[in-house]
Amino acid sequence: MTDLIMDAFWDTCALVPYLFLTYLLLEYIEHRTLKYSLKAVANKKMGTPVLGAVLGMVPQCGFSVVGANLYATGLITLGTLIAIFLSTSDEMVPILLSEGASSSLIIGLLILKGGYAAICGIFLDLFLKKALLKRQKLDIEAFCHRTHCHCHPKKSIFRAASWHTFEISSFLFVCAVILQFLFSYVFPDTALSKLQNFPILSVFMAAIIGFIPSCYPSVLLTKLFLAHTLSFGALVAGTLCNAGVGILVLYKTLAFKKDVFSIGGILYVLSVCLGLLVVLLF
Repeated sequence: MTDLIMDAFWDTCALVPYLFLTYLLLEYIEHRTLKYSLKAVANKKMGTPVLGAVLGMVPQCGFSVVGANLYATGLITLGTLIAIFLSTSDEMVPILLSEGASSSLIIGLLILKGGYAAICGIFLDLFLKKALLKRQKLDIEAFCHRTHCHCHPKKSIFRAASWHTFEISSFLFVCAVILQFLFSYVFPDTALSKLQNFPILSVFMAAIIGFIPSCYPSVLLTKLFLAHTLSFGALVAGTLCNAGVGILVLYKTLAFKKDVFSIGGILYVLSVCLGLLVVLLF
C-alpha cells in the first residue's frame, strides 16, 4: 500500500510544473492584460487545433492538463481542447522506446494521432462551434472563483498560482491513489487479451479503458499491443481516448460539469471511429 501511495505521489509531482506555469500565466493575464487583448487570444490566433495537436504529442499528459485549464477559462476553443486530448500519448512513446519498437512505428503512430487530432479539432471549430457548449465564455475571474484561489489584483500572482497548483494537485493525488488501487487489484488486460479474435469489439473496449483518467491505460494498451494480444486499431482507439488526467482537471475546473460528459462523448466517438477505420483498412 505504501508503494501504491508513493507511486501516486510521484505521478502527481510530475504534473506540478505544468500546473504551476499554467496558473502563473493565467494569473498574469488576469492582472496585466486588458480585456481586448484577452479577446484577441480567445479568437484563437494563438490557440489553434493544429498547435494543440502538436503540443499534445509531447510524451506525458502535461499538455492535456494545460489544455483543460485553458479551456475552463475560455482561452482556447473546444476544437483545440479535443485536438490536445486526442493527440496526447502519455506513456505510449516511452514504453515503445523501452521495448525497442521501430522508429517507423513510433513516428507513424504519432503522425496518425496528431494529424487526426488536428483535423477533428478544425472540424469542430468550423462546423460545430455554435452547436456545442455555447455556454463556454472567456472569464478568468470566474475561473478563480470556482477554484477558490482568493486572488486579488494587489496580491502576488505567485501566491495565487501556488494555491491553484496545490488544490488541483491534491485532487489529482487522491484520484491517483484510487486508480492505483483499482489497477493493482483489477486486471483489465485479462479481458482485453481474450478479445484478440474480436478486433471490432476490442476497439470499443480499448477506448473505454483509455478513457480512464490515468497514465496506466496507455501503459497497459501499449504493452498488450507489443505482446500481440491487441490490434493496432485498438491501440489507436485506446491511446486517442486517453488524455491522462486532463479530463479530471476539466471536471474540477469547468463551470458546467455536464459539459465534461459531452466532451467525453465526443472524445470517445472520435477515438472509436479512427480505431474502426484502421481495423478495416489494415
